[in-house]
Amino acid sequence: MERISDSLLISFIKDVIVFCQNSYPNIDGRIILACTRTPSFLNCFHRLYFSIIPLIRSALTKSQIHNNFDDVQGEIESYIHSNYPVFERWRKLIISHIGDGIVNLSNNLKNDEDIIRRSFNIENPLHPAYVHINLGDSHRGGKTVLMLEYNNGKKLIYKPRNLSIDKHFAQLLT
Repeated sequence: MERISDSLLISFIKDVIVFCQNSYPNIDGRIILACTRTPSFLNCFHRLYFSIIPLIRSALTKSQIHNNFDDVQGEIESYIHSNYPVFERWRKLIISHIGDGIVNLSNNLKNDEDIIRRSFNIENPLHPAYVHINLGDSHRGGKTVLMLEYNNGKKLIYKPRNLSIDKHFAQLLT
């Protein structure tokens, strides 16, 4: 029955990709891939689906639909939509938060490309190998700290807010 989890994960990833592409048609797909292939993304998925997957499994087992899994995928989504509308709204909200975070990260990397390249000696700051999401509490519409990991081993912490206050406070202390 792990195929249910796999099917839902693929659907979740597709929905994040579609959200990002609809929000920002020129987004580089590599930044989306860097976000969706990390353990932190999988943890986000598992936290979201933790309570619903056993319910889906029991419903499929009861009705014996699981004999031909390929025919069941549409029924799984229909089952969730019709039986758990609050879950579906929550799922869409999480997808929009993740998607907005990816789009904002992509835009900010483009805007700060030269500064990042000079300050951290990263040859191509627009293309991290991995982007670890949800590294802290989310605030202000689902915004959260991200960690960008590059092929050369360098890592950057990305805070989705203006850090000028932090900079001035640090200067005040020194």
